[in-house]
Amino acid sequence: MRQCRQSEVGKAGKVARQVDFDNPAPSVAIAPFSGERITTDARGRVQVLLADGSNFVVGPNSSLVIDEFVYRPEQGAGKIVATFGRGVARYVGGRISKNRGGVTIRTRQGTIGVRGGMANLVQRGDDTVFSFLFGKDLTFTGRNGREMRVYRSGFSVFASGGQGRVG
Repeated sequence: MRQCRQSEVGKAGKVARQVDFDNPAPSVAIAPFSGERITTDARGRVQVLLADGSNFVVGPNSSLVIDEFVYRPEQGAGKIVATFGRGVARYVGGRISKNRGGVTIRTRQGTIGVRGGMANLVQRGDDTVFSFLFGKDLTFTGRNGREMRVYRSGFSVFASGGQGRVG
């Protein structure tokens, strides 16, 4: 059984089919750690539950790295930094997402921030769609430095070539 380390950020909630973690464990109830890559196959799915109540659902043929997770429960503060490599994922915010700048998700096209809500992420090749489902806002900063913010549920940022447009 894998030993828990101080950098533990959460645990894998539901796992379906093939899901690989950088540090494989003999059981499904394993805990992701900062810097760990989560990769799914064509039929794989995993829900990663973080200690602040946030979660990522990673769909088939997808990859996600939780680069950094810092949580101070007594203050309701912290930071989540993740890198979304490919595929599909959903982020549902917990306590950290209530603070501006608390959640940063890096992609090939730029970075997104989700404040107090939910977002779907779809990345296929060079085309990326970030859909804002609920909450305060979703911010996209392209590689060109231009920032866009979505406040209304159901709107998306379509990113390609490091630039985005809202639709």
